[in-house]
Amino acid sequence: MDEGKEVVARAVYNCSLCGKEAAAVELVEEKKADSTTQRWIRISGFIGVVSEVVAGSAADSFRRHLQRGDAALLPERFAPFYCRPCGRCYCIDHWSCEVRFDDDFYDSTHGTCPEGHRKMLDD
Repeated sequence: MDEGKEVVARAVYNCSLCGKEAAAVELVEEKKADSTTQRWIRISGFIGVVSEVVAGSAADSFRRHLQRGDAALLPERFAPFYCRPCGRCYCIDHWSCEVRFDDDFYDSTHGTCPEGHRKMLDD
């Protein structure tokens, strides 16, 4: 990890079908030169690496959710690997994915889990 950046909470979620890692979700903090701290969520191992900055109180709540390791507690946009109707995590190999384009530009990825539930995986 880059200097000044620290993973303060991390959870790994495994595929309920094959046991392979479905995704790792991390809360990362970076101390800035002006003494402020920036926090963001990083999701890796599912569809590339996705990061999003989060505010202080949301980061604290997120840290608690990661420490519990329950994907059901994560906000939907931070758990694309988790199917809420099934209550299971699936690796990308078990999602049937449909990539959508708008005027030749990437728009989103939608997926269907092994049980037939559809959801947006990436926007």
